Amino acid sequence: MKNRPVVFLIALFLIGILAFFVYEKIKSPGLTVVKKEEKQEKLIAQIRDLMKKLAEDPDDEATLEKLGDLFSSLGQWEKALFFFNRLERKRENSPEIKEKIAMCYFYMREYVLAYKKLKEALELDPNNVFVHFNIGLLYSYFLKNKKKAKEHFLFVINSKDGNDKLKSLAEEEIKRLNNKSLE
Repeated sequence: MKNRPVVFLIALFLIGILAFFVYEKIKSPGLTVVKKEEKQEKLIAQIRDLMKKLAEDPDDEATLEKLGDLFSSLGQWEKALFFFNRLERKRENSPEIKEKIAMCYFYMREYVLAYKKLKEALELDPNNVFVHFNIGLLYSYFLKNKKKAKEHFLFVINSKDGNDKLKSLAEEEIKRLNNKSLE
């Protein structure tokens, strides 16, 4: 009988902790879900508007690119690729569009296709340090050619581009390659 107040206090304490966790669990995800739903609704509306615009003018390059960029930002690489491929037919000599297509292939784990598209971009813009860097990454991590990877990273490091962050990343990749054998 003497333990009743202690048991009561412990029970009250545990109920308080439980109530706190339930409150936090209810409060936080609710805000996250609402924000996520609002963002999705905005994106859906944006896609709907762009698709209407594209229906009116199927050759509108700006709309094709916006749709490709939008689907890329959503991680829907196949849909992004569809719009970028359509755009590439209109801008055959655009290294930027070829880079965007390569990124879609990369995220779809089609590394050889990504490499081929980056090589096309490099033919159009041989001094593009971003393309050299991305080709270096493909050689390093996926195509397993240490020598070729280093060539592209060294191009970035020795370029007059002035992009210090990219040069620093290329230097890190070369250090990693020197410390690790690629088999």
